Parts: sequence; structure tokens; C-alpha cells
Amino acid sequence: MAQSIRISDDLYSLAQQASQALGRPLSQQMEYWARLGAALDAAGISAASAMELLGNGAPANAFVAAALGRGHADDLGLPLLKERQLKDAEEVSAGLRSARSLWAVQEGDLEGYSFTASETSEFGQVGNGW
Repeated sequence: MAQSIRISDDLYSLAQQASQALGRPLSQQMEYWARLGAALDAAGISAASAMELLGNGAPANAFVAAALGRGHADDLGLPLLKERQLKDAEEVSAGLRSARSLWAVQEGDLEGYSFTASETSEFGQVGNGW
């Protein structure tokens, strides 16, 4: 049974932007974030620690401010990730690797497996979800 909760306007706005960018309903975006947070919590990783790691040493509130559009993401963002993306693009352009090599699932990885979506899965709802 669905329940209602109150969240800050900032978090609601951020979730709305993310849900539109990812093609998910807002409720699924919020549930995804809640489950991710629960998993981090169960692993003993605090929100501040996770954001500091992701922000490459930036304080958690500065990282959140950048995510909410109140800071300069270039200053607080993920320079290591940006460097890696640039290096990957250069290697693909130079022919040193294929674009396919950047895929998380490679050709043949799923051979022999079959997948069936649950009736309650977001994937079973055409036009909703991702």
C-alpha cells in the first residue's frame, strides 16, 4: 500500500529533474534513491561519507548544493570521472578501443540466460518507467 511522506522542496525538485532525465515516474525515482540510501546505510556508509567520496573530497553539503544547482559543479563535481570520460573518448577516437568496450554488458555475457519481467515490475509497464 502506498504511503505519503513530506520531503523538502529541494529534494522534490531534484528528484523531478532526475526522473524526467531518466524517463522514470517521480515515485520510482524517489523509491530508487530510498533503496540506494538504505543499501548504503546497511553497508555502514554514511550519506556524508558517500557524498565526500563521490565529490572527490568536497564536503557533503557543497556536493549537495552543486547537485541542486546552487554551486558550480565544475568546481565541486567529479574531476576523476570527467578525466576518465575524456580519456575514453580520446581512445575511441584514436581507434585504441571500440565504443562497445565501454558497455557494462559485453556481447555474449548473457548467453544462456532468460529474463521474464514480473507483472509488478516497472519494466512491465509500457510507457512508464525506463
